[in-house]
Amino acid sequence: GISFRGTLTAYTIGPLIIFLALLLPVVVSFVMGQRKHDPSRWSRTLDGFWTNTMLLFFVLYPAISISVLNTFDCDVQLGLLKVDYRELCPSVGSFLGSYSMCFFFLYPVGIPCLMIAVMRKEGIKDIVKKRLCLAQFDAMIALYIRTSCS
Repeated sequence: GISFRGTLTAYTIGPLIIFLALLLPVVVSFVMGQRKHDPSRWSRTLDGFWTNTMLLFFVLYPAISISVLNTFDCDVQLGLLKVDYRELCPSVGSFLGSYSMCFFFLYPVGIPCLMIAVMRKEGIKDIVKKRLCLAQFDAMIALYIRTSCS
């Protein structure tokens, strides 16, 4: 079977590799100067990058978080990890403990913070207000049609 360390490494490094692959078109586009020469294409490239990145992290967030947090779930009586009884519980200062702590802040804490920051940057409050106004307007029209046709 696959060891806990192998699984942890795959779940923590794999998404970073995919993220870098998603970032590649943005870097190439930036280096080619599309930001200045073709702003609409640059905008589409950035939009595609952020859409794919948010989807990636939204889908992988639970699995990554559980994998990272399993490092700290120990059987106190035996001193072994509950997810893999072949592994000793890591101390905070050990490589595995430090590695998991770094990725704890990167993934379970970092992904929600990143999503909040991006949504605020994109003006999520204004988007929600516009959609709410449209929904209220649609409801008002539907009510008018229902009462006037009765």
